[in-house]
Amino acid sequence: MLKHKQFLSALIFVILLSCSAELEVIERQAGLDYQGQTYRMVKIGNQTWMAENLNYNVKGSACYDNLAANCAIYGRLYDWETALTVCPPGWHLPSDDEWLALELFIGRDSAATRLKTTNYWSEEGDYKPGTDIYGFSALPGGYGIWYNDAAEEDSFESLGTYGLWWTSTGISNVRACSRQMWNKEWRVGVPVDGMLKLGMFSVRCMRN
Repeated sequence: MLKHKQFLSALIFVILLSCSAELEVIERQAGLDYQGQTYRMVKIGNQTWMAENLNYNVKGSACYDNLAANCAIYGRLYDWETALTVCPPGWHLPSDDEWLALELFIGRDSAATRLKTTNYWSEEGDYKPGTDIYGFSALPGGYGIWYNDAAEEDSFESLGTYGLWWTSTGISNVRACSRQMWNKEWRVGVPVDGMLKLGMFSVRCMRN
């Protein structure tokens, strides 16, 4: 059974080595219609991303605190196995390497600042505001803990302070790579040992 502290202890930021990347310029694109919703898209470098968190209601997903109003703003939260399957045809859950390419293009030391929205992030403490200059609009959707146990209720943490996103890169039978942004950090975080696959995180889809 998952415990809160397993997740909280994994929210550790590490800095990867930087290198330069010669990629194309940013380009905002028309919307993508999928499962009754229209998603904004943005091309950053040679990658095209959804500019919103996915909000596709399937088994293995939930709204933060089980409130539909949170899904409308932050999108749904998905366990890893579900996250692998929910992107529309022609799109996919990006890998660890694809996230890294995005960060290198933007600049590792300030990637989170440049990707975060200018609103919805908590301004408490040593707040590092987002500029969203790339139109990626990263949101602090928090995360969920999926107990899958009738004796315990599913729980949700860190709305407004953390945004966490799955990658398609698995590490072990129980862990996978993820990305995270924090209201008090300029950089994109990479949990050293990955995160437990039963955790529920946001999903950003990337065009094939």
